[in-house]
Amino acid sequence: MQTFKLKTLMQLLALCSISNQSFAKAQEVFGTWGFLEADKLATIWLIKRYISPDNEIIWVKEYTKPYNVTLFDTPMGGLTRSAKMATYETVLLHYNITDEAATSMVPYIHDIEINTWGNKRYEESYIIESELTKLLGSQLSKSEVVTSSLVFFDTLTKRTQTRDVTYIPEGTK
Repeated sequence: MQTFKLKTLMQLLALCSISNQSFAKAQEVFGTWGFLEADKLATIWLIKRYISPDNEIIWVKEYTKPYNVTLFDTPMGGLTRSAKMATYETVLLHYNITDEAATSMVPYIHDIEINTWGNKRYEESYIIESELTKLLGSQLSKSEVVTSSLVFFDTLTKRTQTRDVTYIPEGTK
């Protein structure tokens, strides 16, 4: 009789876990540290347009890992930059986003984030970096910067989908 009770309890816990995971996905809350840069702004755009449009992005205190918050672009979360991938790319792959607007940004965000100190490979990378640097240097609040960057990326993705990419061979600019 004890084995049966234990098995039933384990099955019940497994079911609860599955339903909680489904509910959590529907109500997923994303959080990150407050420092803004191109990769983080592009990732916020990706989250707001493709993953969790109705939920706010929350700003978490550095080196904390709040309960029930999916962290991105922090060392504390799994959705982060690596030596070969920007956070934007990590999130895109994790959520299996294949939309043309979202994927059209990959070469530029990768170029800006991973090729930080080197010459950029795409003319568009220079344009994006310059525009976001102006936005980040403005007197806007963090919330206003994020809102403005959403509009910027909406406009940019419409443009990048409809034109050829300008590739700059390494060492030429």
